[in-house]
Amino acid sequence: MTLTGMTPMGPVMIRESPTLASTGQTSITDIGGGMYHIDSFFDVFTELSVDGGQSWVPCDERTGMYLAPEPTVPGDIDGDGDVDLSDLAKFVNCLHGPNVTTPPVGCSVLEFGAANLDADGDVDLLDFADFQDLFP
Repeated sequence: MTLTGMTPMGPVMIRESPTLASTGQTSITDIGGGMYHIDSFFDVFTELSVDGGQSWVPCDERTGMYLAPEPTVPGDIDGDGDVDLSDLAKFVNCLHGPNVTTPPVGCSVLEFGAANLDADGDVDLLDFADFQDLFP
């Protein structure tokens, strides 16, 4: 696993440590209609590079990460293809405040990711302003 991206300070790369084992488990649940819910937990040891991979700084503790697909319709938090009152209800469940990057009780990781409309890692009033623009 290697992730790359841009930050205000320049490019950054994160990779799974080639020397420390990542252990964990995965569960797959058939939710019907040919769809599955896949959930996993792994202790992943990472290394960080800010010079294009020339040097790597190891992390000696496990790292938490949430990966979620982007909704095909912005604001469609429940994934049914539109933005409506059920999305508003789910948005309210995910509203957790600025700089809080973990979902509150009652909000799944996928819903939290879909409600984070400004892609800053939290669900706050800035996201609500964006949601209002998408709501019919």
